[in-house]
Amino acid sequence: RNDVWNKLKVPYENIEKSFIGLVNQGNKSCLSNEFKTFIDYYLELYKIPKSIYKNFIKNFDQTIETCNSYLSADNTTNDFYTEFGNYCYLCNLKEFPFTDLNEVKHYISGNSKIIDKYKFKIDIVFDNSSQSGYIKETDRFVVKINKNKNLRHQSIDLIHELSHVIHRIKCYQKSILPEEKGLYFNELETTKIESKLLKNISLLLYNSIFGEFLKVFHRVLFELEVYSKPNQNLATAYALTFNKCFKNSNQISNRSFILDEAIIRNPFSTLPHAIAQYKIINQLI
Repeated sequence: RNDVWNKLKVPYENIEKSFIGLVNQGNKSCLSNEFKTFIDYYLELYKIPKSIYKNFIKNFDQTIETCNSYLSADNTTNDFYTEFGNYCYLCNLKEFPFTDLNEVKHYISGNSKIIDKYKFKIDIVFDNSSQSGYIKETDRFVVKINKNKNLRHQSIDLIHELSHVIHRIKCYQKSILPEEKGLYFNELETTKIESKLLKNISLLLYNSIFGEFLKVFHRVLFELEVYSKPNQNLATAYALTFNKCFKNSNQISNRSFILDEAIIRNPFSTLPHAIAQYKIINQLI
């Protein structure tokens, strides 16, 4: 991966400079809209209670420690902690319970009365990202799965998106519009459903998801650091926040944040996911 980076001659310095400019502009935009800080804007956008966010920050170290306690060092490879390492506990599991997405659908249908009842209204398609939604005009649910991911990540995405469908139907049954509740609420309730399903499928699979949580925490922690202090060495900041999240890591510099589209194109888009995951983990402490 390092060789590929060098051969491409990535103009990192120019990209970093442009990104810092983007961060500064984003901060100015939040202030111009009468928010005291950038984080106030995102808390309101996603309807995240300030008290829960403050607890998330206060208990961050404990949350990270809990995540790491569920992960096995045996599931890492030699490049796991390198700058361009593919740190994925899910991909490094020795065994995986599904051989295709049909098996995933069959399992969820057999373990969720809601999915079993409404499966004829659910369309599963491949796209460039994983997401789900309800089409009012056709009275159908569309679940999109990222065609560029491997089977393991597609399976987890399918479980997550079908959990969204379960949550959405539960809301409708209670005459609640999930859109009005905010993204944080929806992610929290969906993650509760997803976690229960994963734990029933396989304890090893369930444990590996804490590695996925750490990826989200790393991204959000880096974003908070950068938007608080834009004019700093971002590669160093990304490395230090990685070290904070992943046990036994000792990175000095990491430029791979520019490969994370969520950070570059849609900052704090996973903040509601991080807070929801924190709430789930907090119940385990």
